[in-house]
Amino acid sequence: MRKRKFDSIDRMVKTGRRMYACGLASGEDFQRLAWVGIAPAEPLMPEEVRIIRESADLDLYTFANMLNTTARLLRRYEQGMARPTGPVLRLLHTIREQGMRNVFPLSSRALGGQA
Repeated sequence: MRKRKFDSIDRMVKTGRRMYACGLASGEDFQRLAWVGIAPAEPLMPEEVRIIRESADLDLYTFANMLNTTARLLRRYEQGMARPTGPVLRLLHTIREQGMRNVFPLSSRALGGQA
């Protein structure tokens, strides 16, 4: 069942690309079609971002590097001056749900523990 769902979404995206190439669909229509079946991530509160980082026992710079963002932007997320969106938001949700060690399978020494 799961494979069939992904196959049908893949066919829809390919059809949308063809329609876009022929001029039958706008870029906005294609963008909506590409995101079919992906539920938007719930926004995180500033405290939640800070709790996720602190639960991993990481400093601001290390965690920002792991999220592929800057320490300044991560600080803005934690202070509520900006909100994480897109891949950063998805990654934060994944880290919160699965734990840092499952998302980034590093040695415990790299995450501040003892090997």
